[in-house]
Amino acid sequence: MAKSLASITIYVYEPASKRITKVTLSIGVPEQVREGQWRVTWRIDLNDEMGPERHGAGLDAWQALMVTISLLKLETRLLFRKQSVSFHYTREAAEQQTKEVSLEELFPKDR
Repeated sequence: MAKSLASITIYVYEPASKRITKVTLSIGVPEQVREGQWRVTWRIDLNDEMGPERHGAGLDAWQALMVTISLLKLETRLLFRKQSVSFHYTREAAEQQTKEVSLEELFPKDR
């Protein structure tokens, strides 16, 4: 990812194994590919290991960003779908099982 627009690190706690996974979600700066076509790079890193770069696309920068955020949320949900896990903003909160955050809080939706 050439330039990151935003990123966040969360910690995922899996009660069955008592394992904590560091997850960094990143989105890049929108870039115009050609007239009427934009893309935004996104990536999910696990435990400081870089994940593959993927792209969201749109007709303009705004649409490409919105598509990318939706794809990032979906991929995060799919990554942990078969596990009973909790999400936390800090490693300490994950270790102590406090201050849990939901994916809906990380990716707010219009009501």
